[in-house]
Amino acid sequence: MKKQNLVWGALIVLAIVAIVVLRLPRYTQKSEVVIKIGVVSSLSGPGAVFGNSFLAGVTLAEEELQKQTVGTKVSYQIIAEDDGGKPGTAASAAEKLITVDRVQAILTTNSSTGNAVAPIARMHQVVHLCSCADPAVADGRHNFAIAVTPAAHAKLWVVEAMRRSVHHVAIVNQVHPGIDAIIAEVSKAAKTAGIAIADTESFPPETRDFKTLLVKVRTSKPEVYYVVALPPALDILGKEMQQLRISPISSSVAISLTADPKLFEGAWYTDVQKPSDEFINSYEQRFPDVRFDNTDTPIGYDMVKILASGFASQRTVADYVAILPVYTGQSGVMKQKTRGIFEIPPVVWKVKDGKTIPVSLN
Repeated sequence: MKKQNLVWGALIVLAIVAIVVLRLPRYTQKSEVVIKIGVVSSLSGPGAVFGNSFLAGVTLAEEELQKQTVGTKVSYQIIAEDDGGKPGTAASAAEKLITVDRVQAILTTNSSTGNAVAPIARMHQVVHLCSCADPAVADGRHNFAIAVTPAAHAKLWVVEAMRRSVHHVAIVNQVHPGIDAIIAEVSKAAKTAGIAIADTESFPPETRDFKTLLVKVRTSKPEVYYVVALPPALDILGKEMQQLRISPISSSVAISLTADPKLFEGAWYTDVQKPSDEFINSYEQRFPDVRFDNTDTPIGYDMVKILASGFASQRTVADYVAILPVYTGQSGVMKQKTRGIFEIPPVVWKVKDGKTIPVSLN
């Protein structure tokens, strides 16, 4: 019996030692450590306008970390996969990144991609951060959503709408998980505030002609048109609304994605705060040919910095992110009020002289 107790005692001690070693900060391990971070984003196709700027923000953070870890045994590697805006491709890309490239974390942008990658990250127990509005992506264990929440967009939009004496609004939106979540919250908040929904028109992502829809929604005679869509539908909508002289326009996030802000001259919308001028200048010098996206670029940058802090901590990176209460970065002060969802406070933006500019703080 004593011998058996000694054996069990030795096994317990070994188990404790193993746990301690595994939880040691990555920076203190003697062997060289390459931290691999996978990115699944739309680098081609309609979503390339924000997918490439997201990857550029991620790369900017990775290059800064490489400089900071010179002389240490730690290095970073970004491995990107193009999903072409297709959830099925995103899922396959995530599987490849985890099982072949052996990444320790995955970053995604937009709710469709996030929803496709989330179950794979959960199955392989790999941390996944998504720049997306759909709360269904987050589970608070391996999957985390970072964005202005639909409720926050709705709250600020209603405040601004009331300030502008809006009493009737017509909603025109693309069917998409993140957009659907925003529309639901804006509709609810508007009705609570006494703002009538004159009409709601939704369209599938492949729609490329909106004239019939727009003529119909114009008959409801709203005081403002709330338009939320992704490229290329967004810019086609903007062009056809100009041709039909339909205005004024408001939105949440979407207008920051347009390739031509002049299409939405005079529009106002809610989005994350403007990053620092230093950050924008660094981005433009490093990526002069990649359009800066005020939403996904700083969030991608902040995601990498959060992961770096997690890898350097005494915890697993998933545990670190799960209990992280607040992080201040280029996208603003994000707070994990709901497990797995980091909320970023929005501000009001407008399009003036063909440029998007912030006009108020939250």
